[in-house]
Amino acid sequence: MLLMVFAFYDEAFSLKPYNRLVHEKSPYLLQHKDNPIHWYPWGEEALAAAQRENKPIFLSIGYSTCHWCHVLEKESFENEEVAALLNEAFICIKVDREEHPDVDQFYMNVVQAMTGSGGWPLTVVMTPDKIPIFGGTYFPRRELMTILVALRSAWIEQPEKIKEVGDVVRKFIEAGDRISTQSVSLDETMLKDFYKKFLISYDEINGGFGLGPKISADHENAAAVAHRPTHRRSTRDKNGGVHFRPYGAGRNLRSPRGRVPSLFHRPHLAGAAF
Repeated sequence: MLLMVFAFYDEAFSLKPYNRLVHEKSPYLLQHKDNPIHWYPWGEEALAAAQRENKPIFLSIGYSTCHWCHVLEKESFENEEVAALLNEAFICIKVDREEHPDVDQFYMNVVQAMTGSGGWPLTVVMTPDKIPIFGGTYFPRRELMTILVALRSAWIEQPEKIKEVGDVVRKFIEAGDRISTQSVSLDETMLKDFYKKFLISYDEINGGFGLGPKISADHENAAAVAHRPTHRRSTRDKNGGVHFRPYGAGRNLRSPRGRVPSLFHRPHLAGAAF
């Protein structure tokens, strides 16, 4: 009887559907080890598979205490329909931003340039030679499915469009590499352009920039106020959001790890390790 019990448990555990992340050490990657998605960790094996199978790469970057990363996993990465589409049409790579900060920073810069914003989870679709063709952050499951289906179709039916987008992004990356080695002085024209850019996305009624979920944006407010002293936060923006008081500080600062809805009344804490 005892041998039968052991045999049952051995068989049950041997059938547990783990993916490649089961061999990783990162707590964030291990959280995804039993997703039905065929995740690869960042590395040559995944990149070689994309080249060999001629598939686009679905890159997802996050960290273990990220609230919206967990929401995305529950809604989409544990969903069989989403997993089937990703496994069929993409090579899927999961990255812990705390394990690969260089990878995170590079693709965050590209997504911010492409969309005007960034955050985690960071979602990037790129060619096998690592050139992004689509970028964003969190997407609800239905929206993510729509995006993935469209990208799969474009990859197969419109390779010239994919190449066109990739060439534009490649030129941006190359230009960024050149600029990063040069010293650039700020002038009034540059500051005015900066102000106009952020004014377009400013929410005059509820405060903040863009639509919810919002990330606290003190650097944007500070830059706007510096250029235009009459720029003010809305009452909801000032009274809402996520605040904490660091030791030795005389004023409240916004937590960069807090996302809030458009009305700035209900914070989503992406972590408490301040």
